[in-house]
Amino acid sequence: MSSLSDSAAYMRGSKNGYEVKLRDDAPHLLQIDGDACHHIHNITKHFSSELDPENHLAHLIDDINRDFHYSPDIKSDFLNICKILGVPDKQPKERVAHRWMSLLDSALSLDELADPLTVLYYSWLNTKDRALYKDTIIKIFRNYKVSDAGRQTIYAAMRTLKLKEKNMSPKGVNRKQRVCVKIIYKRKITDLLTKAVIEVFPRFKNFILAFETKRPMLHKLHDRMVQLFRDFLKYFIKAQEIRASGKKLKELNLCDKTKHIPIEHIPMGKCEDTLTSCSKEDILKFRTKLHSSFISTAKYMQKKLPLSNTVLSTLSLLDPLAFGQTETGILLKKLPDFFPTIDAPGFSSEIMDMQADVDIVAAEGVDLDVWWSSVFKLNRYPSVEKVVTACLSIFTGPRVEQSFSMMNNIISSKTSSLLVTTYEAILFIKYLLLAQKTTAIKQTGAEHTLEVFMSLARELPNVIKEEELGALDSELRQFVIDDDVSMIDADSTISSDVEFRLDTSWWTPIFHLTLKVELPDINICQG
Repeated sequence: MSSLSDSAAYMRGSKNGYEVKLRDDAPHLLQIDGDACHHIHNITKHFSSELDPENHLAHLIDDINRDFHYSPDIKSDFLNICKILGVPDKQPKERVAHRWMSLLDSALSLDELADPLTVLYYSWLNTKDRALYKDTIIKIFRNYKVSDAGRQTIYAAMRTLKLKEKNMSPKGVNRKQRVCVKIIYKRKITDLLTKAVIEVFPRFKNFILAFETKRPMLHKLHDRMVQLFRDFLKYFIKAQEIRASGKKLKELNLCDKTKHIPIEHIPMGKCEDTLTSCSKEDILKFRTKLHSSFISTAKYMQKKLPLSNTVLSTLSLLDPLAFGQTETGILLKKLPDFFPTIDAPGFSSEIMDMQADVDIVAAEGVDLDVWWSSVFKLNRYPSVEKVVTACLSIFTGPRVEQSFSMMNNIISSKTSSLLVTTYEAILFIKYLLLAQKTTAIKQTGAEHTLEVFMSLARELPNVIKEEELGALDSELRQFVIDDDVSMIDADSTISSDVEFRLDTSWWTPIFHLTLKVELPDINICQG
């Protein structure tokens, strides 16, 4: 019913010709885009690139986290500053470069820790700028009611950090200067960009959280997409223009200025407080930039979201709350037209009979598949069951794409000679462990795991020396009882995780062997 063309492109290396062939041989597969959440991530990326084309905010977050990663002393001093100011002592959250929605969590963290970061990076200003921005630091101390002893402790830490600057690498010095520019010199710009992300992104995140579930959410998809688009249009389109249907919103001329809220009146949300301290020119400049970002992103949403999709709007009627009404039965009659490969001759009459069936009760708060399963158990509507079962197989989140990448930690250039049956066995085991919410060690038992590893070690005299076997056995026993290790997710990269945590030379070849050596005579599903 639906096709993840984005994932298909990754699987085949190119999308060229793939969609064309689908349109010729199975056009009904392209009527629904199966990965709605992926579109929302791309929309957030588009909005960010329009509002902040230089990645001012993203690069600031990256630079701060690199400083903390490479310099434990800086991180320690920062946490001490947080304690003195009475701010939660935690470092800013890292962002995931390929997931733009992660910028929201990072922005929230940065907004909370902006003042402690200003105090920290004040240490690396030159003498002239330290005198210029000293009032800013004193104001922060007053706002947080820092005692004289606390101030002296912070000033001492600043002097120590400044002295260490001569031992820094050129990259480290440049990185700190970039942060100083954004967190001190251009603090208002940073605050405005941060507040804009905090204001806009939650709408998109709520949508993703609703549909990144294992439960069928197909019946909610169209309505939630239309509502999300309406909510976004509220930022710059007049209220009377956004009450239209999804089809009319798809055709709405977003560049028509007569439909726009005047720039000086567009809702700024969380940016309002910061704007009050800006000049009129800066306020107008930011409002204009934000306004153009809203328009560009709305046009992108209009293009990418299936707001006028007849299939999705019809599938919304599968909602249990919609049953018991003649109108529902009439509209659902055309549902089989979207499934040309399914033979359901009695669908029209059966769907009308269902509306009057006293044994079928509309229910609220029940999962879609659970409710329809209770209908199927009546054994009265075989044609309806065929069509609805096909509908329930449609994904609204990234579950299918996730299964494509599930073998990334197994398949590599060094394992290209493994048999397909071996890959299938490994994938089967991983799915089984995920479904049972357990791990291989828990499933097979610690002693069995020890025997497998030790037998591998004894057969590798060039890797593990005989006199090291005793120490290896001891390390392995400690490993299998380690709570952190035993709870490793079955879908995670076990080899790299262990290598990071255990500094023992023999772990790497052993773990690589368990993943990469071919064992054609062993039943992997049992061993």
